[in-house]
Amino acid sequence: MSRPMAALLTVLAQGLGLLALADANETRPVECLRTGEGAVVGRLISVEGDTLTLRRGQATEALPLEGFREIVFDGPPVPTIPPPWTVWAGKSGRFMLRRIEAGDEAETVDLIGYGWKGEGLALGSVRALAARSLLQGPTDRLEEFRRARDDPPGGEDLLMLARGDRRHLIACAVEEMTAAGVTVSVGQARRTVPWTDLRWLVLSPAAPQAEDEGHLVELADGTLIRLRSFELRDGTLTGEGRTARYSIAAGRPARIRIRSDAYRYLSDVEPERTSLQPLLDVVWPPRSDRAVTGGPLSLGGR
Repeated sequence: MSRPMAALLTVLAQGLGLLALADANETRPVECLRTGEGAVVGRLISVEGDTLTLRRGQATEALPLEGFREIVFDGPPVPTIPPPWTVWAGKSGRFMLRRIEAGDEAETVDLIGYGWKGEGLALGSVRALAARSLLQGPTDRLEEFRRARDDPPGGEDLLMLARGDRRHLIACAVEEMTAAGVTVSVGQARRTVPWTDLRWLVLSPAAPQAEDEGHLVELADGTLIRLRSFELRDGTLTGEGRTARYSIAAGRPARIRIRSDAYRYLSDVEPERTSLQPLLDVVWPPRSDRAVTGGPLSLGGR
């Protein structure tokens, strides 16, 4: 190889390296919706403290985070396969998981997703858990789980076992969750149910759930995480929830709803009271962001 050609290849390699480094420090293009009207479009470089830094063309701008209500990530997200487990926690948390492990502290769990991880989630904040086979299975079994999840029993947890075609509902007390399975006690007996035998689990609320506060992060796989604070550096989003700490890789976030005193979403607050009128002797419960039947909202068939 001639020296000029070798020099050219070296320059190209160095240029590509710098380009790769620049891309690693930026996420996909974003649209930042202001708390008032309008939006700002660019590439998100970082969120640190109360400052959001965007690259717009050749210019870099540092803007106050409180001036925005949403950060919407553009472009195709990193594809993921359907997760084996879905966990509901708190009032708005929903996690699509590869696996669950015991946390470092007692009565906590670590959540492992595709490209993200949550460490130290309080076991008492978990409301329900369901396997992918249940969510994609027969409608009647899914409705059975939803009824239990939306109206959990008092004083006991419910666990659905399945081996082949046999199903068995157990009233128990959940003690811990580890990589091996869920440890429960039934009377004086204590056993660990392996994940392969578990279809769904609903935990009895130990105390009324407090209203979830903070920024709402929606991932590409449907995971919803509430963060009291977060930072985004070098393409990785890290944040603190009520009890857990989260780390989310680039390409996973779909949108971030910024908590601000400048606005409030009605679906984030609890109504003081409701008045229900039965329809054909059926009382439909009030719902937020959903139809009364539990399905998605629609208008004109869309």
